[in-house]
Amino acid sequence: MRFIIIALVLLLLSELCLSQQINIYYKDGVKKVIQVSLIDSMTVSVVIDSAFADIDGNVYKSVVIGTQEWMAENLNVSRYRNGDEIHEVSDSVRWGDLDHGAFCAYHNAPSLAKIYGKLYNFYATVDERHLCPTGWHVPTDTEWSTLLAYLGGGMVAGGKMKEADHAHWTPPNIDATNESGFTALPAGNRLSDCGCFNYLESYAFYWTSSKMPANRAWGYYIRNRNAIIERNYYGRANGFSVRCLKDETLKLFWWRNLD
Repeated sequence: MRFIIIALVLLLLSELCLSQQINIYYKDGVKKVIQVSLIDSMTVSVVIDSAFADIDGNVYKSVVIGTQEWMAENLNVSRYRNGDEIHEVSDSVRWGDLDHGAFCAYHNAPSLAKIYGKLYNFYATVDERHLCPTGWHVPTDTEWSTLLAYLGGGMVAGGKMKEADHAHWTPPNIDATNESGFTALPAGNRLSDCGCFNYLESYAFYWTSSKMPANRAWGYYIRNRNAIIERNYYGRANGFSVRCLKDETLKLFWWRNLD
């Protein structure tokens, strides 16, 4: 039925010879038509966007950014998709010695995990039992690059991804607009060399699922002092936040008025 509706919309627009951009969103079963602007070509995009839950029952919001659908909150799960427990490690010495998946809350405080999500080492992100819910995955470095390119590049994308104002971010939180809806939160990190916690309320660190040699992996960070999001490689035992990405890439249907 959804594709029949799309076809009818395309047919109708072609008959009317319109030059408009129209986005059709299906959200919670409701169809919405938004963003109409007079341009030379017309784009019709169909997006299905709804809240979803992990295996622990935590419910997350999602946001469509370009052709990707991202979690709009940090992951807070304590079990892999198959139900196996992820190791929770509070001890600072043990944390740096790990070579398997683990998580912790910042300062080992569950109250902070409810706000900022949990911190995971890289091993948890690539565990074959899967960290993200069914239909979602930990994004690769390439998929992160796609996001940043859509938002105008790394020099400005961080500002578009950060939660605005200072409810969680320490001032100045420069150029934070959250116009993307990503709502990056400053969950800080946990270092592998000392097991210590750093940068709560001033930095957001995110893992990719892409490995590097020498026991390292790619990650990204955003901070409160500029609008930049930066890519770097880190030791795999560091504890960072995770955002999941929906498996299916959104399909964009293009029509061009030739008159």
